[in-house]
Amino acid sequence: MPIVAQTQPDLAPAGSEQFAEQPKGKRRLSKNLTDEERMISYIEAAGASGIAAYEIANKGKIARDRVAIIGEMFENMGTIRSAVVRTSDRGRKGTRYFMRKYGQPVIGEGGRLLYCRDLAI
Repeated sequence: MPIVAQTQPDLAPAGSEQFAEQPKGKRRLSKNLTDEERMISYIEAAGASGIAAYEIANKGKIARDRVAIIGEMFENMGTIRSAVVRTSDRGRKGTRYFMRKYGQPVIGEGGRLLYCRDLAI
């Protein structure tokens, strides 16, 4: 019944007003953002697992060398951390960016990313 209440509120039984409307679709970034703003928003959205440099280049339509320059700038400012890791047992290593609030990335044997841990704990 909750599906009916969400999709067709007229057919829902009484008392189903408690179901809140779900947002539709993904939130899009504005086209007017600079490369720096676009990149930091992708890193924030990635969460504790971080985001690879090639993913930022593909999503944001930013040149890969520009991604490296911006990443280095943010790392020098103390906003993000970067690590050269792989996320699977096989595969190539690549630069991955993490927000500093998630802590230090922990790298296991063979360069595999294990997790991010907060240094305050």
